[in-house]
Amino acid sequence: MIEESARDWFEGATAFALDIFEKIPDSKWEEPGLGEWTVRELAAHTIRAWRTTLSYLDEALSADEPIPAETYFAQALTGPDVHVGVMLRGRDDARSLPDPSATAKSIAREALQRVANEANDRLVPSRFGPLPLPEYLRTRAFELTVHGLDLARAAGVDIPASAAQHIHAATKLAIEVAAARQLSLPALLALTGRESLPEGFTVLDSFQD
Repeated sequence: MIEESARDWFEGATAFALDIFEKIPDSKWEEPGLGEWTVRELAAHTIRAWRTTLSYLDEALSADEPIPAETYFAQALTGPDVHVGVMLRGRDDARSLPDPSATAKSIAREALQRVANEANDRLVPSRFGPLPLPEYLRTRAFELTVHGLDLARAAGVDIPASAAQHIHAATKLAIEVAAARQLSLPALLALTGRESLPEGFTVLDSFQD
């Protein structure tokens, strides 16, 4: 399989997520989505992938050393109470989201246009250090891919075959995050059928081997 560039992945994952949004029946929005979220709250969180792209590109740059996508995730998702904050923001955002699909389309279109006008050497600020634009786009494409899958599964929407390339890219980044967090051993043993993953294993939380 030919690997997607970061821009291609971001654009493709955007199209994938928007397709899922459009196919979610109105009757599903208040049903369980992911964890404590409803489908609407999960959708609100997913939309943040485009919102933060726009807001971060408007922020002033720092002089810090650039970091790659896997370092961003390793630092961003393992702090104390980080997931509680994410959950509460999703709930708050959902309160002003009467039409998730229409909102997603509008914000995604704006984000795609903004990214198209930025050079690859553009640095994107974050709380954990600036990322080169392609690395930042990998973090957003990962979010759109994973949460697009979450939405599809929660709402009973079929996952299109065209998503395979985005899933491949997301899996690759997840493995890089595992390496950045010193979690390669349990991941490799599970992937090769030697052992099952430890209970509670995730590369996106505070799990420690």
